[in-house]
Amino acid sequence: MTPSIKATSTELTGGAGFTYEDTVVAYYLTALLREEHAAGQSGVVVSVAVQQSGHGHPMDDVVVEFEDNIGKRPLALQVKRSLRITANNEDFRQIMAAAVDSRGAAGFTETYAYGFATEQVAQDRFRALSRIVDWAKASPSAVDFESRFADQGSAAATERALRLELKPLTGAATTEEELHFYRQFVVLKMDGLEEGGILRAELVNRLQQIVAENEDGQNLLLFDRLCRLVRDGAGTARKWTRATLLGQLRGTVRLQVAPNYSRDIDALRSFAMEGLADIVETIDDFHVTRSVFQSTIRERIAGNRLVNISGLPGCGKSVILKHFAADAAQKGPILFLKSDRLMGNGWSTFASALGLRHSLPQLLTEIGTAGEPILFIDGIDRIRPDQKGIITDILHTIEGSKEFANWKVVASSRDQGLEPYRAWFPSTFYRGTGIGDIVVGHFSDEEAETLAEQKPYLRRLLFGSATVREVARRPFFAAVLAHGGLADDETAPQTEIDLIAAWWARAGHDALPETVPQRQRALLDLAETGVRDLGKNIVARRLKDSTFAQISALWSDHVIREQNVGAAFSFTHDIFFEWTFFRLLIELGDDWHHALSEAGEPPLLGRIVGLLAQSRLSDRGAWTAGYRVLEEEPLRPQWRREWLTAPPFTSRFSSVTNEFFQLLSEKDFALLEKLLVWFQAQHTIPSPIILRGLHSPVEGADSLAPARGERARFGHAQAIVRRAEPVQFQSWVRIRVRILGPQSQPTRPLLRTDGRYKIAG
Repeated sequence: MTPSIKATSTELTGGAGFTYEDTVVAYYLTALLREEHAAGQSGVVVSVAVQQSGHGHPMDDVVVEFEDNIGKRPLALQVKRSLRITANNEDFRQIMAAAVDSRGAAGFTETYAYGFATEQVAQDRFRALSRIVDWAKASPSAVDFESRFADQGSAAATERALRLELKPLTGAATTEEELHFYRQFVVLKMDGLEEGGILRAELVNRLQQIVAENEDGQNLLLFDRLCRLVRDGAGTARKWTRATLLGQLRGTVRLQVAPNYSRDIDALRSFAMEGLADIVETIDDFHVTRSVFQSTIRERIAGNRLVNISGLPGCGKSVILKHFAADAAQKGPILFLKSDRLMGNGWSTFASALGLRHSLPQLLTEIGTAGEPILFIDGIDRIRPDQKGIITDILHTIEGSKEFANWKVVASSRDQGLEPYRAWFPSTFYRGTGIGDIVVGHFSDEEAETLAEQKPYLRRLLFGSATVREVARRPFFAAVLAHGGLADDETAPQTEIDLIAAWWARAGHDALPETVPQRQRALLDLAETGVRDLGKNIVARRLKDSTFAQISALWSDHVIREQNVGAAFSFTHDIFFEWTFFRLLIELGDDWHHALSEAGEPPLLGRIVGLLAQSRLSDRGAWTAGYRVLEEEPLRPQWRREWLTAPPFTSRFSSVTNEFFQLLSEKDFALLEKLLVWFQAQHTIPSPIILRGLHSPVEGADSLAPARGERARFGHAQAIVRRAEPVQFQSWVRIRVRILGPQSQPTRPLLRTDGRYKIAG
């Protein structure tokens, strides 16, 4: 055909009778699926298209794109089960005419190849044409090419005669033009694709190597599925990339990792397994199964694209995430990121550190096909600001392609409301469905009984007074009590501050009394040196010499872990770092805020400031004095927020409410106004039912624009407290402040305006 002729309807040219054509295209789809080389061009197959006459390809039966280190190399083929290589054959003349048209098409380059694939062809004529093509590719010039057909040249009579016969069909006016025509001409004899054929058997075996299971229950070979896709796609001029092909196969067959991806997937798997191994799940070598949360996560994923596992420090959020991710890892590859193991400031630097060769979209496609299409993030609220780009790069890639519409996110975070997600997630992850929030609390009575049966020495703590239970039933705290020999103490810790004091008195474990001071100094050195990285990746050469004498013991007691063969160290749990840095602030006395300044005031030290605020409650007036210091120092407002919101989350709050109220009532309740706003931001979530219809519900928590109307206002007014611990604070507020729906009032009404509280005039 010529460019002036109207493109033939794909409905006509793609009929069900082209069974040989189906198998040829399926051959290239096999290479595409496995990301391998194929016949006709150099490079790896990156796309396959059929019936492309209406898309600028005169050679339209199959158009294959290859890619090598130079770039894309297209190959356009006409496919004929039977072909006669002669100028008198209509099919062959059409092939040659389409080849000439291809050379004149827009965008034609020297990397473009065109030709035919056939099953049945006269061997002598095919061999002669193949030699002409090979000589053209091997000839550096037209003179060299012409010399091969001279009397003393290498061409036999058959090749000479065929060249003369076909020359009018090449559209070449000169030997130079003829040379270029044949250089890009491809002749393929593809037999053995019939049922029981050698090539077909090889393709079937190669495909079955990457099949994990047939999910639709039909025991069909993958090659047959590909042939069916070709037949269905011919009528719509279908083009497949690897991602779109995998998308069509999803739900019918689950594939293993393609061989070309094994290296990258193994690197990501190792990274994930190392992160999962860091999460300690046992209490004195016993694990309390909390299977209800596993089923809850699965339920949330079914209805939400973003699932957040939240709770107080030490309640076992990471362990619950670990078990869900580990279960997914049993089925295939996973993408699991742990906040304290990230490297670099964006995906490119992270991928480079792991030695990944494939692009992020390619890896997401592979993981989503062979495993669970879920991004797991442990400790999303503890990712350093300079490493946020790693997460946002992944999220934007997922958001930017409909091929990743099935991807979801399951993350763990401490109990801080929606704040960790305001700057992290595109609105598409929660628009219409909201965030699937899962609140993890301390052990239930049943779980505590299970633990007590295995570890009887913990029973008096697990079933002690309410304040003792609040500490002992947090899984991590229970592990500290068991591991450090604290469970045998006559005085049971009533608060986390009490537990820290007991833990510190033993220098992080049941250390010998004569070694306690040295171990404490070593812990303080580790925390102070590693504060900018929150106790992770502490460079060994920056530590004091005296610290190294305690490293082995601290490692044996699982307080720290070694990295890079002793080049660096990390606290095994962020709580150990927080407790140690808290002790550093205690030792600094009234100058504790200087440690924040020297560390660069990282926001993630907020919980430590909160612990310090709680510790000051035992000394009358000390908590108020601490707030006065923060008011006078040129520090970030966050530290005042942490100081104000921390007291309600300790059991000692009820004994200091008068001091608390006295400070908050100053300046016509200005601090009470701030406290309520901060409490709402950190420890509540807007009603998911009301906000489900918002275009951007998380953004609505920051600033409710009038365009979002009363739905947003009412959703935040009906905020849900995320945990039960601050019940005493809620009771105190009810006593001190009359609550009227979205309005509340101390002495004068506290009105809600644009999502924030304001004292009415």
